[in-house]
Amino acid sequence: MPSTRKKTRTPDPHAEGIRLLLAVLAAHGLLREPAAEFLRDEDGRPYIRDAGFDFNLSHSGRFLLCAVSDRRVGADVQVHGPVRESVLRRCYGEEERAAVAASADPVRTFYDIWTQKEAYAKYDGAGLRLLLAPMDAEKRAAAAGLHLLHIPMGDGVSAAVCTSYINPDVTEDY
Repeated sequence: MPSTRKKTRTPDPHAEGIRLLLAVLAAHGLLREPAAEFLRDEDGRPYIRDAGFDFNLSHSGRFLLCAVSDRRVGADVQVHGPVRESVLRRCYGEEERAAVAASADPVRTFYDIWTQKEAYAKYDGAGLRLLLAPMDAEKRAAAAGLHLLHIPMGDGVSAAVCTSYINPDVTEDY
């Protein structure tokens, strides 16, 4: 007797992120044309031609984070795993390493700092090039007049957004 198995496709995080972005834009009346043209700038940062707003997407595990703003924005979400010592040594400054070591929850602290770094790097447009050297994202963001905001996502997940807004309005759309 032949056996049949239904194939289930794992959702493509990039495609899911674009669907989420389009749903958020439509819900807030920001989508001007149904066939939005997604492009990339010289640093590879995505944007929509003539949109009048900025966006940034991030995914990790089953989580997607979509940030939309009338100003430039960077966002990152990370599902916690073990603290990667090589990343800690290579990409974290002395104060950041000390904060992880002194923390009652070093895994959360490691990922809270990492999501800030990545949100800033995505805001800046430099991406991973900026992350591969020790950089204190909070100090760099503050020096540039930017703000790093932690987004509460629950246990085992860290998320951050980088923006020029002092008190950005955070809306949770599911």
